[in-house]
Amino acid sequence: MSGADYYEVLGVNKSSTQEEIKKAYRKMAIEHHPDKGGSEDKFKKITEAYEVLGDENKKLSYDNKGNNPFEHFNGGGHNPFEDMFGNMFYNKRKKTVPDKIIEISLSVVESYLGAEKTISYLRNFKCDGCNGSGGDRTMCSSCGGEGFTIIRTGTGLFVQIVRQICQQCKGVGQIVHKKCFKCNGLSIIPKMDQVNIQIPHGVDDGNFFRMEEKGDYIQGMYGNLVIKIKIISENNFEKHGNDLIYNAFLNYNQLKDDSISIPHPSGQMLIKLPQEFDTSKPLRIKSKGFQNGSGDLYVKLFVKFDRT
Repeated sequence: MSGADYYEVLGVNKSSTQEEIKKAYRKMAIEHHPDKGGSEDKFKKITEAYEVLGDENKKLSYDNKGNNPFEHFNGGGHNPFEDMFGNMFYNKRKKTVPDKIIEISLSVVESYLGAEKTISYLRNFKCDGCNGSGGDRTMCSSCGGEGFTIIRTGTGLFVQIVRQICQQCKGVGQIVHKKCFKCNGLSIIPKMDQVNIQIPHGVDDGNFFRMEEKGDYIQGMYGNLVIKIKIISENNFEKHGNDLIYNAFLNYNQLKDDSISIPHPSGQMLIKLPQEFDTSKPLRIKSKGFQNGSGDLYVKLFVKFDRT
């Protein structure tokens, strides 16, 4: 959808939360769905906009570069309409497993410069003693190997069909009758693992990175690893959106000088002081914040007095 503004399509703005974006998408998707007489082209635009804005990483890429973030991902996108409304109907879905989520702390300076991180974490691997089977298995008689059971309630035209995980085999479709000696029938072996990630400039608090099949082994497949970023204020630096904040603690004599020297992630900076200034208002240095100059640097002045 080249040239279109995804925010305008969904009627939201950059400050909208994920919940607000989801609600806006759901409302417009129902209103413009082709099955309800809506325009197919309009519905496609709405769906494409939500695929970007409804994903934190793609939204960040879209906000930073103003282009289609799908080009940075392999395998194409998904259908968010199906994700949101599909569970209202019975259909067979691709089997998925939960993501493994870990949080790492990043300083403001690391967020500015970008960083390469090696992360060690505990994950469940497929047992190599039984190849993840847990031992000798037989087909579950309760679900016939499907991993789920179908429950029908009601009569006549009012029949409700509910699919639920089989309680006997817990969704696996098979029953272990002779446990593996190595994993004791659990199919998994906990081990420490490591991943390396390259964190780009400007990453924000709450952003996350997804690494495919680096999570736990669950029910015959590996889940994804999700690394969530926590930005911490450090060495008097703070991050507010694309703006960089520095808290400068000065003595009275330093305020008499024409300029002050402060640290900056890119190197030491000399800041010229105006003839008159109010220490309750920060000094603004344009284009010295985040996002390659789109953010500003704000220097907050705190005066220390020596009473001796």
